[in-house]
Amino acid sequence: MDADPSPWGLVKVPTIPSPSLHSRQG
Repeated sequence: MDADPSPWGLVKVPTIPSPSLHSRQG
């Protein structure tokens, strides 16, 4: 699940280098 190339993985993983993009999608 950690190496999931799906968009859900990125949303679940709080280790994103771009919190702004994450906030926009959320």
